[in-house]
Amino acid sequence: MSKLAIAIPLENTNKKGPMGFKEEQKRQRQIVSQTLMEGALQLSAEEGYASLSLRSVARKAGIAPTSFYRHFRDMDELGLALVDQAAGLFRSELANALESMDYSLPEKGVNPAKMARALENVVSPLVESFFGMVSDNQNLFMLFFQEKTGSSKALRKAITGEIQKSAQALAKRMEALRLEFSGKQDTALALARTMLNLAISGAQEMITDKDCSLQTVIQRVSRECELVLLGALVS
Repeated sequence: MSKLAIAIPLENTNKKGPMGFKEEQKRQRQIVSQTLMEGALQLSAEEGYASLSLRSVARKAGIAPTSFYRHFRDMDELGLALVDQAAGLFRSELANALESMDYSLPEKGVNPAKMARALENVVSPLVESFFGMVSDNQNLFMLFFQEKTGSSKALRKAITGEIQKSAQALAKRMEALRLEFSGKQDTALALARTMLNLAISGAQEMITDKDCSLQTVIQRVSRECELVLLGALVS
């Protein structure tokens, strides 16, 4: 279940005068906007975002369809608000994970098994943080991952852009850890993209397959990412 939430400041609604009235109006608008976003997430989890209509989302939120336009111009703008919410969580979790990554260079000539163990401190913070975030916000990230290849050009562009930024940040951190990859200069970025794609694929499986446990998918994706890095380091 998604834990999507929009921070709404607690206002003193007993204020008098034009300013107090305007603040209360703003607060009520935020509440309805949040209700529309949560309704869209629930419907999207059941039917897919592409099948949603302005009317169905308004009905789910308990407002008249014409009132929808007081909050969003169209379904794309509502979808972009949800993408932005997911991207904000993604950026925050990724920043924390990157700070936690560590890599102690093994001695030269160390066998691949020992090198793989050394890579656990690179992979584990990323994978565990990523899956914890997705597990706590499943409906939100189901939409985020599915609409990466969805019918809305605006959503596809926004989601692809966010994933690309995340890959660049991950690649930069791996280079800072002095992971010496063979190959061209952009090897770290290619590996970062591969790792994120593995994580996204595993997250989609976890969300859609109720028999797939969180711990199982974390272990599998961690192992896959470690092998990807190991292959680049020893080749």
